[in-house]
Amino acid sequence: MNLPINIGVSGYYEVRLRRPDGRIVPFKGHEKPIKNIITNNGLDSVFTRTFLASMAYLVVGTGSTAAAVTDTSLETYVATSSTMSADQNGVTHSFAGRYKENYRTFEWANATGNSVTVYELGMTWLATSNPAVFSRIVVSAGLTVPNGYSLVVKYTLRQYVPIWRTPATVSITVNGVSQSGTLMYAGDGTAADDTTLADSFTYPLAIGHEYVTTRVLEPSVISPYHDFAFCTSATQFAGLLTPTGNFPSNPACAISGDLTNSTYVTGSYTRTKSFKLIAASFPETSFRSFCVGYISGPKLIWDGDASFTKAATHSWTVGITTTVSRV
Repeated sequence: MNLPINIGVSGYYEVRLRRPDGRIVPFKGHEKPIKNIITNNGLDSVFTRTFLASMAYLVVGTGSTAAAVTDTSLETYVATSSTMSADQNGVTHSFAGRYKENYRTFEWANATGNSVTVYELGMTWLATSNPAVFSRIVVSAGLTVPNGYSLVVKYTLRQYVPIWRTPATVSITVNGVSQSGTLMYAGDGTAADDTTLADSFTYPLAIGHEYVTTRVLEPSVISPYHDFAFCTSATQFAGLLTPTGNFPSNPACAISGDLTNSTYVTGSYTRTKSFKLIAASFPETSFRSFCVGYISGPKLIWDGDASFTKAATHSWTVGITTTVSRV
């Protein structure tokens, strides 16, 4: 039985110029955020490392060919910068929009001895020359950075979770039979506290360091789920699968364990994490609903429209299939 969860990603850059006197000024004509292209390499990256680790460094170049998802690096590489702001990084949330944003701010100091007109920018997980890029933009007319000035770049990555406190009709296969039901992701067991997705992903502190929590929604993390709860009746999860529902304090048949990752196939942008449950673990034989996650925190819940039966000899493989796509 596999529960599907889709994560949509988008990102944008904001660019400014720091003068030698420290004053930061906008580039004329580029005062607004510039939407990026997240590359195929970038989508692959989040199945190997966290979303935040994929945007660890700034890459600067002078190539002017339009950005494409098939880009593997910048067209004309100039520099990779690890210089990060000490206080202009962090995380924001939109419960109404069902998304979370990581943002980091970098600087590239032009010490070449000449003015450089930067046309392309990228984010990368590699502190190397001409690295693979997670995302790329090409700026029309370019950004002229005089010698002794610095280019200041804020990059924001938005992660959408459409079923965050928004129930969706989803059928799964149990014992070889399709079972219809309702699926929802809860970032917190208590609806009143479920207003952020911070505990579901790694995110940056103001100083730029990674803050690691449960990371339930990180596709790269090997074993983010610890508790499995199966419920025997429709009343066990009564009222939970709504934007304001609360998780019961004592769900039936809770068991702990770690999920294992399936082998990631490059270019597929999807992976299944699974856990094998042995029939003897449960005294009950008839179930209605189950959840995978943390009993007191983030979890993925599925509530069946009808009960399903577990024979005494059955073992079940419970999986979560995560798909990441551009939006």
